[in-house]
Amino acid sequence: MFYVAVIIPPFIRNIFYNIAAKYRYRWFGKREECRIPTPEIRQKFLA
Repeated sequence: MFYVAVIIPPFIRNIFYNIAAKYRYRWFGKREECRIPTPEIRQKFLA
């Protein structure tokens, strides 16, 4: 799906990347510490 972005020139892609980087904490929030996965979530990872 994102492979289509390869046809977009890099200077245009960089504009969108810079916008996302500037507002990422406003959109997704910021945590002071890393989240520790619950046992149910931990089962989904390979050990």
